[in-house]
Amino acid sequence: MDGFALGAVITECQPLIGGKIDKVQQPEKYLLLFAVRANNGNQKLLMSIHPENGRIQLTSRTYDNPMNAPAFCMLLRRRLIGGRICSIRQLGSDRVCEIIILARNELFDEVALRLIIELTGKHANLVLVEPSGAIVDCLRRVSASNDGARILLPGFPYEPIPAQEKLDPFTASKEEF
Repeated sequence: MDGFALGAVITECQPLIGGKIDKVQQPEKYLLLFAVRANNGNQKLLMSIHPENGRIQLTSRTYDNPMNAPAFCMLLRRRLIGGRICSIRQLGSDRVCEIIILARNELFDEVALRLIIELTGKHANLVLVEPSGAIVDCLRRVSASNDGARILLPGFPYEPIPAQEKLDPFTASKEEF
């Protein structure tokens, strides 16, 4: 999935805005499925950070759940179920999608959590970020010992993927393009 395809998918996902997250499933290691009730109907949002087949899409397919949910799935259930989707947007023209979800924290205060889906091949990730910018957790944890990459661990500040020095095809003039 490239930046153009992601932009088109995000446009398709706009009806989910205002919807309530009813269910979170993780049927496979790199696959999450969100059941969202929006516009008087139920829809399923699939997010896959598989290195070769990463994508985000609406789906009607059902998946079998494992007997015991993985820890990251349990965290998302605890933090996001009952939350409302406020926005779904692409960051720049890159393969990064940000979903802002208004949910309740442990003290029942309403907070805007960011669910960031980075569809960048073998470094793809799904990161839940607090309003303060601190990482709650991510599907693939990356420590400092991993090839000098960004640190993606709970409690650390979230750093976006490094920007590429390329023109944004959505904002570039005809001559620049």
